[in-house]
Amino acid sequence: MKLNLKKNLEDTVNQYRDHTGEFSKKFMAEMGRFNSPEARNRYSNDGLRDLANEKHAELLASQVATGETMNQKARAVVNGAKSSITAAVMGKGSRPEDYATRISNALRFLSYETADSLTDDVAHGLLHEFEGDYETMRKFKRIVEQKESASAGHVDAKRFPKTFGSIEKAEEALSRFEELDRLAETVFMHQKVKSSNGVTIGDVFYSEPMDSYGETTGWDALLNLAEAVDQWGENEGDAAEG
Repeated sequence: MKLNLKKNLEDTVNQYRDHTGEFSKKFMAEMGRFNSPEARNRYSNDGLRDLANEKHAELLASQVATGETMNQKARAVVNGAKSSITAAVMGKGSRPEDYATRISNALRFLSYETADSLTDDVAHGLLHEFEGDYETMRKFKRIVEQKESASAGHVDAKRFPKTFGSIEKAEEALSRFEELDRLAETVFMHQKVKSSNGVTIGDVFYSEPMDSYGETTGWDALLNLAEAVDQWGENEGDAAEG
């Protein structure tokens, strides 16, 4: 299964870098206008400073807004890959009209079983029709685990490979997205730092904001993790689809 997660996130990072280059030009041009002879002749020193402060704040706000937009794009890329993995591992499963009743019946029959009588074959016979329903199978898995734990004091996850093998593959794959989600949520939203590039207006230096070390290392961490997920997709993902 080819996810192209790293490439898609690289495209997002590159879009942000392109914007940063354009923003730098815009910053220097718009702040530099306050040093023009026309501006100095038109406004008092106090008035010029107030206008410069207002424009500087406006530019900083636009950079924050861009970061929020790029975060949304990064999260959409991550969520798209997560959906692909879930669909590949679990399938889509049909939902007949009496689906809720079937779930209730399976729960009832499951409750009749003890930890000793509930084998993988028995559980699979009760639950196999729900294999395409990731969330429902997770609930069944928790019930079986509770039954196992109450009896033995621990859960042997390898006891039910036929019944919950696909769920465990899905959980393994989706667990890889927890850190991706965390990184993508703020990867373009780190606090900017002041740079030596900027414009002096009167006696005030207006520094152009630049990305912090934490932001750029966050990009690297995101892409490295995305590469690991891509490798999982090409290796385990193909087996899961099969």
